[in-house]
Amino acid sequence: MESERKSRYELFLEEEARKAQPTKRCSKCGETKALSAFYNNAHNKDGKSWWCKKCSLATRPRKYKNRTDRFWKYYHTHTINVGNCVEWVGHDSYGYAMHYWNGKKTPVARTVYSLSVRPVSDDEIVFRICDNKRCVRHSHLRLGTKTDGMVKLYNYRSCRGERNYSAKLTENDVRMARSMYAERVMSIRELSSKFGVTYGTMLRVVKYKIWTHVSDHQP
Repeated sequence: MESERKSRYELFLEEEARKAQPTKRCSKCGETKALSAFYNNAHNKDGKSWWCKKCSLATRPRKYKNRTDRFWKYYHTHTINVGNCVEWVGHDSYGYAMHYWNGKKTPVARTVYSLSVRPVSDDEIVFRICDNKRCVRHSHLRLGTKTDGMVKLYNYRSCRGERNYSAKLTENDVRMARSMYAERVMSIRELSSKFGVTYGTMLRVVKYKIWTHVSDHQP
């Protein structure tokens, strides 16, 4: 019996060998499995969850099959119909519909075109024929190059009045502001607060420095 007993050194070696093996015991099924069979969990000391993947999927099945399925379900719950356009709920500071795809902030229109038509390369961009920044309707999307985008942006910026993409006033607003300033109904500061522009912009409007193509009387 004494010969069959293991020495402390042998027991120590077995314990070290057991610790060195990348395995873990599942608290659900009780089986000892490799660490790759467990999901990551930063709250545990070993960085793995208590249950193995098999037990986790059996009790809590995944809601989505893959990223594409998840995106389309998210698409139908985060879009609204506005006229002929399908607008995305949520946008960036420039008014474009954006979301995170592959860990990177990406235009929603680009993702829709990539999943429904074909992948979009890095030197290509997606246009909207409706010129609605939030629109993600498939039939309104067209593919083009970055050169086409620069030409389109230059045409927007070179337009006068309401056709300019950055215009905050309309022709009727300009006529109303000039009329109210001429009749001393409001001051320039009050007009700028009313129409949502800066004091300098409203000063140039009522002094006919800008929007010079707008006449005082509506045709």
